[in-house]
Amino acid sequence: MTKTQARKARERREREERERNRRNDNIVNYFDTTYGRDVTKLEKWQLLCQDLGVDAGPSINKCKTALKGIYVNIVDFVAAKQAGEEVHLFRSYKALQTYILRTGKVFPLKRAKQSPILNWMLIDVF
Repeated sequence: MTKTQARKARERREREERERNRRNDNIVNYFDTTYGRDVTKLEKWQLLCQDLGVDAGPSINKCKTALKGIYVNIVDFVAAKQAGEEVHLFRSYKALQTYILRTGKVFPLKRAKQSPILNWMLIDVF
């Protein structure tokens, strides 16, 4: 690899990293703005249920139970909501896991911990 090729490859990796960081910032900001950080607010859980096409329960526990069977890619979810498009749901945990591994649309656990509801939505992919 020539010095020019190495420099271009490094610049591409740096650009991709900046884009990923911007995307992740956007996702955390979306969750904080839309659902907040207070996991004790029933209306925020009900809104999340509504946004995912699930019947909102009369309690936080009922909402969480309803959401347990919902599989959505967080990156795609936020992009769809911001674009006013329909949110794509996956049939199963395995289908979502396969999609995430194939597309690389992973949201880092460290970043998700900044937003409690977002953190609650994560699945173990690896």
